Amino acid sequence: KECPNKVFVGGLSCNRETLKVHLEKTYGRILEIFIPFHAETSYAFVTFENPQHAQQAIKYSSRNKKFYEEIKEAKVMKPRLKSAERQSRRQLDWTMKQNIARQSTVLIQIHKSHVERMIDFLKEQQASELQIEVVGSCDTDSRSISLLGVKMSTGIHYNADDANKIQAWFQKLPIRLRGLNKLYSANPFKSFTATGTKNNHTELVMRCLDEIKNLIDKNPEVRIRLNVFPPSLATLLFQQLQILKAENDKVKVLLNTLSPTEFTHTLDIVQIMSAEGRKGKGRNTLYLMGIRPVSNDKDQLVLSDTRIKLVDSEEEICRAYHKLQEAFFRYLHPLPPSPKVALDCGAAPGGWTKFLLDEMPDSINIVHSIDPAKLSPLVSNNPRVQHLAMKVEDAMIFFSDKRNIAGEGDAYIDLW
Repeated sequence: KECPNKVFVGGLSCNRETLKVHLEKTYGRILEIFIPFHAETSYAFVTFENPQHAQQAIKYSSRNKKFYEEIKEAKVMKPRLKSAERQSRRQLDWTMKQNIARQSTVLIQIHKSHVERMIDFLKEQQASELQIEVVGSCDTDSRSISLLGVKMSTGIHYNADDANKIQAWFQKLPIRLRGLNKLYSANPFKSFTATGTKNNHTELVMRCLDEIKNLIDKNPEVRIRLNVFPPSLATLLFQQLQILKAENDKVKVLLNTLSPTEFTHTLDIVQIMSAEGRKGKGRNTLYLMGIRPVSNDKDQLVLSDTRIKLVDSEEEICRAYHKLQEAFFRYLHPLPPSPKVALDCGAAPGGWTKFLLDEMPDSINIVHSIDPAKLSPLVSNNPRVQHLAMKVEDAMIFFSDKRNIAGEGDAYIDLW
């Protein structure tokens, strides 16, 4: 529990009694002084009777450094987990990620802040044409990236084209597409755990070469792009492949099929987890691999890059359009009776204004867009848009006359 009347005294250069006399004379009555005897550098925890005296000691500690170096807030430390408890949690985490690897046919790389929203959305869409089922999600070594495992149908049935189908489906849903980063084809039958040192990826390199060879045996004209997560693994993998290429002519033939731009297939390699083995016996790393053909449907996808992205549109203003679209889609908030007047504060470049115009053409008479910056011509040229190039507080003077809002009758105000 937090204790506002307790402080930490560092760099202690006096005994307990001297410290107590000095602090009580300077700040106020002390209830307890704790000085650990085992500490190499002397320090103490001091508990004042009055929390205000503790705060004064922290604030003015720099005025007198005769008996100590500093006084600061005594932070409450979380208790350390016991070894057995840490091991149990680590094992549960490993088992959970193994289940994701063994059941998923597609891995979605997604920002951590979008995971729960995406899971809710996919569960709502299970009755769609694809019948996407969520297997689970897991964190990665990156602070901001998570992996979301999904499959197309009940049971484990790997289809190399699943990732392309899901990507094409998301392409039609710009609301959700914005939260995604990359898709990886995941063959659950080719998940494996490698044991070795942190920078030793020998088994991964051999399996990668086997996948390339199997694909070449089926089609000698194949061209392959490696799509690796995390990016740091890609660097190490390419370095080891280049070493083998210089030493082995057969490996050189295989690696000549790799192409970062013009490719017919993508070989996806994902490191799901890496952890120290028990009793220091090497390092266990869980990998998932999959190969998918590149879609030729140019109307659906842009696959010259494996990142998920929207096709550029001349009607696109900014992402704010899709944020408001998602809010209406998810929460289904009822609108006030028509006709309505809309107010968009901080409107530039006009994403929200454009959404209101597009989605409610019959129920909104006018949109007052307030922003000192310029609006996109896609909205500024619309006769139903009044751009007030000023700050919101200045616009309130304009709106103080209700005729400027509703024209006739009383103004109707609703927050939604």
